[in-house]
Amino acid sequence: MGSGRVDRGHLASWNGSDSFVVALLLTADFGETISVEGTIVDSGESGDIVLIRYASDGTALSVNQQASPVTEEPKGMVAASAGVILAGEFMGTLKMSGTYVTNSGGSWSDVQPADLFVTTINLLP
Repeated sequence: MGSGRVDRGHLASWNGSDSFVVALLLTADFGETISVEGTIVDSGESGDIVLIRYASDGTALSVNQQASPVTEEPKGMVAASAGVILAGEFMGTLKMSGTYVTNSGGSWSDVQPADLFVTTINLLP
């Protein structure tokens, strides 16, 4: 899977019982769609975090896209039975799990350090 641009698999975490989660950063061209384990993901305005939950046999159970008008980057993740705790960095305004947060350093075009985010995301199918 992947786009015509640089896509990265950042993290993987096992929940300790029946599944594992992989965090990808997809940086497709504006409006490009990508098939991720049979789910069509729209690149939106910038790179997005996509979380894929797999069964222990490698079967994809769910695909969860965290779409934002900025590129957010996953930096740490812990899988749990129902989902993940995800941490990372962003600039501008981030939409994660339906909540908007604005970077205290300014917009994406400003030369400012990124802010951090920590969120929980439910990945049950």
